[in-house]
Amino acid sequence: MVKRLLTSVAVLLASVATLAGVALIIRVAFDDGEEATLTFAPTATATAMEDEGEEHLEEIISRGRELYLSVGCAACHGQNAEGSSIGPALPGHTEEQVKSQVRNPIKNMPAFSQAQIDDEGLDAIAAYITSLGVGVAHV
Repeated sequence: MVKRLLTSVAVLLASVATLAGVALIIRVAFDDGEEATLTFAPTATATAMEDEGEEHLEEIISRGRELYLSVGCAACHGQNAEGSSIGPALPGHTEEQVKSQVRNPIKNMPAFSQAQIDDEGLDAIAAYITSLGVGVAHV
């Protein structure tokens, strides 16, 4: 009964965090020695968290930030993706939105080809942006 209740509470908390765009790992240890780990995250980070663990995810996000700065994203979207008069704030965007906008942009953003940002780099940038949490999504 206690296991079921704790697991339900953990799932509820993680679901709220996921809706808020926040990555969350919940580890629960039970009296009988069993453990449960629940991983919830925005789409860009969920697979990395499940497959590689939290430490690897931090490396991906760090690389994403480095690429974000080095390929010029910050010139329009701000040093911390807070937005500017040129480009919108990025927190709140999904992995799919980031990837689509980078490859096939709408409005005034330039396209970035595979030669400019490879798919692995784009995944890292998307992980960085989705790690920023919830913001006002730009449509």
